[in-house]
Amino acid sequence: MKVSTWLYPVEPRRTHRKLCVVLFTRNTEAHDVHRRMFRAYAQSWDQSRDRVQLAYIYEDKQTSFIHALAQGGEHGYRENVLRVAILWRRDSDNITYNWFKAGWSAEEASRENSHTMLTEMVQNLLVNKEILALTTPLPLLIDEHAQTLLTRVWVRLLEWGDRAYHALLSFDIWTITTMIMSMFCIFGVGYIMRQATLLEEESVTGRRSQQQRNIPRRRKEAVVCIQELRGMTYDPLVRNSSAGNITVVLLLTEESQDKLLQRFSEIVQPYSMSRFFTFSFLQLEQYLPWYRHLLEETLDFKRNLDINIRNCIGTVLAINGYRKYYCVYHATTMRKKEGAGSFMGFDDSSDSSDYSDEEVSKIEGAIFEANLLDGLNNWLERFYEGSLRRFKVEYWPSMGE
Repeated sequence: MKVSTWLYPVEPRRTHRKLCVVLFTRNTEAHDVHRRMFRAYAQSWDQSRDRVQLAYIYEDKQTSFIHALAQGGEHGYRENVLRVAILWRRDSDNITYNWFKAGWSAEEASRENSHTMLTEMVQNLLVNKEILALTTPLPLLIDEHAQTLLTRVWVRLLEWGDRAYHALLSFDIWTITTMIMSMFCIFGVGYIMRQATLLEEESVTGRRSQQQRNIPRRRKEAVVCIQELRGMTYDPLVRNSSAGNITVVLLLTEESQDKLLQRFSEIVQPYSMSRFFTFSFLQLEQYLPWYRHLLEETLDFKRNLDINIRNCIGTVLAINGYRKYYCVYHATTMRKKEGAGSFMGFDDSSDSSDYSDEEVSKIEGAIFEANLLDGLNNWLERFYEGSLRRFKVEYWPSMGE
């Protein structure tokens, strides 16, 4: 039963209402005399004992109760005079109350007068001559004598232990002994089987590890996927590529394809694990017009270019199809700074195809085909850092142009 239900039970009928007279005090020595006198007053109460309850509470412990009644003011609160409230619980959710204005005094001069006035006020409320003007939601009362959680848990465990003890006493001692020995045997056999299984697993694992160590390991080489950039692959690799994807294109001829692709795959292998890079190659014999159109678009079509195909071998384009820009790698740009036309391969009027390899080696600044990609690794690092020049285009030319 809740404290509030016992202290002031629900009584909706005005003529049968049950009252609770509450003295507000603090747990100090200064208020001991007030509580002692109030207990004596409660013991001497002999009128309508079934309808009147007298109690006192500690304000420092029942703070929620005090706050709920604070809206009615602190009538009669002064030095050596404690507050007294008269409560009526009209329904399960609300209480109606009044303050005893004279308060509770422990002084000899005013004690008898305050006792008499309190008795008269309670009697008038019982016979419906006075009203309780203040109303508040039912405040929460804390049971100060309730056991703590740990105490309740401990008591419940003791109860369960006592029940188990008496239940065991109701069985025959030999039956209990046999059950306990059987349980020990079952657990013992299970434990032994478990240990035997673990030892067998360790033995099998050790033999398997030894066999694996004896097998020679084969070096796994990462395979770089290099696609050919042509009409069928142009849209997914360039025009309709996803955001953030970079297509790295190597420009070559059929004659130089095998040698350059091998070198190209070795250089880009560390980048092949990234999902942002796609690698491909372009046959210049078939798609040189596409490359020429791309360069002329970069120059806003201010020049008609006559490109030497030999000077374009080994060129690498890093194309961002989504954002419409590209970066260019050419072997000459990694050796010295030259104009835009120079590294794009259309400022050289000579046709190196007219020279033999020995004659080409004598030309100042000539680069052998095997060395065309020597600077690609550093160029890729600079591209990854974002320090390379980017060439913007309005659109990507068709592979048929």
